[in-house]
Amino acid sequence: MVRTLKAPKFLMNLFTNESSPSLIRINQKPYRVLKKLHQTHNGTLYLCRNDASYPFVLKRQNDCFDAEDERLFLDEYDILRSLKHQNIVGAIDYGLDKDTGSYFIVMEYIQGKRLWEAVQDSTEHEIYRYFFQSLQACEYLHDKGIIHCDIKPDNILITGDRTVKISDFGVGSKNGAKLKGLSPAFIAPEHMIDCEEARANPATDLFALGVSFYWLLTGAHPYYPDHEPMLFQEAYFKKTPTRPTTLNPTINPKWNDCLMGLIDSDPRQRLTTASKIVNGFDFGSPQIE
Repeated sequence: MVRTLKAPKFLMNLFTNESSPSLIRINQKPYRVLKKLHQTHNGTLYLCRNDASYPFVLKRQNDCFDAEDERLFLDEYDILRSLKHQNIVGAIDYGLDKDTGSYFIVMEYIQGKRLWEAVQDSTEHEIYRYFFQSLQACEYLHDKGIIHCDIKPDNILITGDRTVKISDFGVGSKNGAKLKGLSPAFIAPEHMIDCEEARANPATDLFALGVSFYWLLTGAHPYYPDHEPMLFQEAYFKKTPTRPTTLNPTINPKWNDCLMGLIDSDPRQRLTTASKIVNGFDFGSPQIE
């Protein structure tokens, strides 16, 4: 069984103290607010129900946005509504609520846990399934020319039937576009070194996915010893990360080549397409000690 992990602070979202609206109307459709879920970098998520009592999540655009930020919020909806995949959260509607003066994205409600919570009562084989489904979602995105740009355990949801749902496309981008923002713990080193001109590409997501599952399986970040990389330190990336099975001998050795290939600090040596990983690392049914 994979060891129980305590989430480091850099994975936690904090609730804010702002008051929540009680009723939101998007394109003449009313949504009754049940509770505030949490705050993201560009919005607040609310659990709501419509007149038929179906649950939805509404994402509210943060206050004090300028025209550029408003465009980015609309870009998030445009990306979401173009996606139809079993492992990606779906978008339903977008519009202005006149009472609050805020724009909202209406999304499907995923009842479950965030990935870092779900692994605490999951077998290694289930964790491999989460990894495989996440790769499938990334492959779908990349085939459509879309880069998520913020893959991390906080943005991978797990439903009650153990299905992955990738969420939060707030900094999502088209392949080749400049990066809009990244979470420090999951940024590929080449993006950190040239952050002003860094361009989104499939390796952006796959490096972050590799770091995520390395941490979930070992309890350690492959490069940052304190788990809180608030400032980039190039020296960290000059070392070779410890192989996952050295930190956790109970896991399948096939994780070593797979994860080390994803998190290589040299982009020329790194696995850069989801299909290579899906086709090249068939775990079958991992043996759990």
